Amino acid sequence: MDIHSATLTSDTFVDANKPVLSLCIPTYNRRDKLARLLNGLQQDLRKAAGKIEICISDNASTDGTNEFLMGLSAQKYISVFRQSENLGFRKNYTTVYSMARGNYIWTLGDDDVVVENGLMKLLQLLENVSPGYVYVHIASVDSNLPNYFQHIKPGKYPEKILYSMLCDDGLDMFGFIGSHIFLKSSYDILTGSDDEVTGGWPHLALLLAVSDNLKSFLVTEPLARQISDGLFWSSTNWVLVNMKKIDILSIYKPRWSDKNFKFFFLSKKTILSKGSIVNLLNAKILEPERFSEIIDKSNYYFKICKGTLKFVLFLYLVLILFIKYFPISYMIRTFKPVYYKSKMKEYEDMQKEKSANEGYSRDPSV
Repeated sequence: MDIHSATLTSDTFVDANKPVLSLCIPTYNRRDKLARLLNGLQQDLRKAAGKIEICISDNASTDGTNEFLMGLSAQKYISVFRQSENLGFRKNYTTVYSMARGNYIWTLGDDDVVVENGLMKLLQLLENVSPGYVYVHIASVDSNLPNYFQHIKPGKYPEKILYSMLCDDGLDMFGFIGSHIFLKSSYDILTGSDDEVTGGWPHLALLLAVSDNLKSFLVTEPLARQISDGLFWSSTNWVLVNMKKIDILSIYKPRWSDKNFKFFFLSKKTILSKGSIVNLLNAKILEPERFSEIIDKSNYYFKICKGTLKFVLFLYLVLILFIKYFPISYMIRTFKPVYYKSKMKEYEDMQKEKSANEGYSRDPSV
């Protein structure tokens, strides 16, 4: 595989032969997972003959990732940058997309894999259709069926279908970063934006931004597999991460204000989805000592948000307070002991595995 080391200067990526697609991979302490991903791309990279590039930003890994990358053949299809220190996910993400030279950017997690011939199929679509945005179906780990939106078949769709997907299912269903391919020019939207707002979900901020003037978009067949091995997030972490989407909703509300009740449905499905409620219940059962953190965060957002979003947050806060003061964990422990025991075992196993892989897991707080 071809690789070259790059430093981020103004003239680093001046190239007359601009790639069609830049595959961007932010990584940290995932040497083996990253190797699995890259090994699966070698054949497609050779076939693409310079139309596809891979950009990797190493967030100061300590597990030999840098040595692995530097040990590959130093040529031209892969660009590598190493941070001098761990800057957190969002800044590493910003680095890797700033490295890209292609017309389109597809960002993948270092622990995901692309299906066989997936890059070549995608390249053909991008060249033939030239879409403004691409939603990539993600295959299940053990089958070729999509993980999300199974009813949406591959093809070109009008803008109203994307709005329906967002309003019917909320932002949660778009959370996987590898589901999105944006034009390189779309990333200018994030320039100067508040890193604390976009947080670990810059792709969701981009999605809401581009949907504002998108005439149509493309849906692909499953092109990647979401494996996510080594991702250790507790139910409380998932609740707090989901709350960060409130920032994104708050910023992009004006763009949706003339879409009738679409913003209300988008907010409700994102904040009050079945999955978010289940995570609240599990957080109370598994980590009651951290539940006050959830309440504090909810109160904070309730104070700063306005309009439709504030109403949805009011309902969310009522639900949280009900879960806090109602003896739900006691009732589940008493009347559904199998569920309670299974959740406790799941939590204990996760903690054991996390301890065994200290320094390997991704921290949702950065």
